[in-house]
Amino acid sequence: MQKKKDIIEYSEILKAPEPGMYFSSFDDLYRQYGKQEGKSKSHKKNYLNPNPLTKVECKARINGTILEHGKCKINSVILEHNHGLSPQKSRFYLCNREISISAQRKLELNDRAGISVAKNFQSFVIEARGHDTVPFLQKDCRNLIEKARRLRLGVGDAEATWLACMSGCAPNAIITDQDKAMKKAIEIVFPQSRHRWCLWHIMKKMPEKLSGYQSYKPIKKALKKCVYNSLTKEEFEKTWGLFISDFNLQDNGWLNSLYEERCRWVPAFVKDTFWAGMSTTQRSESMNAFFDGYVNSKTTLKQFVEQYDSALRDKIEKENQADFQSFSTLIPCVTHFAIEKQFQAAYTNAKFTKFQKELIGKIYCEVSCVDESFGLFDVCEVLFFDEGSKEVHLMVHFNKENNEVQCSCWLFEFKGILCKHTISILIRMGVSNVPMTYILS
Repeated sequence: MQKKKDIIEYSEILKAPEPGMYFSSFDDLYRQYGKQEGKSKSHKKNYLNPNPLTKVECKARINGTILEHGKCKINSVILEHNHGLSPQKSRFYLCNREISISAQRKLELNDRAGISVAKNFQSFVIEARGHDTVPFLQKDCRNLIEKARRLRLGVGDAEATWLACMSGCAPNAIITDQDKAMKKAIEIVFPQSRHRWCLWHIMKKMPEKLSGYQSYKPIKKALKKCVYNSLTKEEFEKTWGLFISDFNLQDNGWLNSLYEERCRWVPAFVKDTFWAGMSTTQRSESMNAFFDGYVNSKTTLKQFVEQYDSALRDKIEKENQADFQSFSTLIPCVTHFAIEKQFQAAYTNAKFTKFQKELIGKIYCEVSCVDESFGLFDVCEVLFFDEGSKEVHLMVHFNKENNEVQCSCWLFEFKGILCKHTISILIRMGVSNVPMTYILS
């Protein structure tokens, strides 16, 4: 039943239409005197659950003629309605909803800033002090935003094709989860790219795949040791074989499938490719942190392209702030080596802190000469694990003419700074001025 306060006489709203009245256009007439009502029926097949009807066989109507230049003239009028009138609900009619140019611009800018449609619309409600005075609905905002997105970047993710966005340059390395469709697509579209699976996603599945075994805890520990502590392919093969036989896991389908694809996820098998220092075992770092607050699991590819610009601008501002901190503050040296003083002057505070970590790490490295005339050295590093430690040997070549060091430690990613093995050789040889290629790398 309709509330009494919603029922208002037609004459109280505006002047009743009369034959002979002229309007600038048919839309003007339609906006002032509402929607023509008449008989309608549902076309839904299920008659026990019919669609709602928008017309109620009301005889009230206005007949008019469209004249030259788009003007409109009323010919006849029937004002008697067979239902109550509610002007408060007229804003829900499509003909009464309109988004101004300025509002459209605001909606689109807010969308590019990553503001959800609901919050976007709510800002207009707060500004207008209520829903009644907002000339459009939330679904109008959603439709407008979707249309704007399509105009900016095509009709969808599938037609946005990545190579076109990157000027035809395929990525050298790609990290994804274990999605079969993604694997197949990458092999077709990027046949030369190195495809790696996220190690974090794989190790996350251990409880689901292995918790059914009575010796689950020792199995979990042994698997982690095999994956993380194997520094070479040969060492992984040996450790994996012992792991499978010790726990009688020959029939485990999940482990067998992982072994067949070991070149895609085992650290010892993917270290031959540069991964820009990205870690797959710490999801809160690297690129995930870079896009934090800008993208989520529901973000489409076309939205990601837009949010990338916003994230990049934010990154630049943070770097400017970091530059200011490096300009106004100084991280003290922890040693008396001239090399550390040189890097303190050249690097930002953040980068110098990483260098200091490598410098301190050299205490676990022992250098011995293999061929002094050729400048060949053996660096023995002690690596520590949960259950103990182990020694790793790496061959390093030192060029006395230009003080350059070539390290065979393909097992490590330097992330733009000198590694502890190189630092050990340079200090051992008494180098006090490191080539600028190291400083700027």
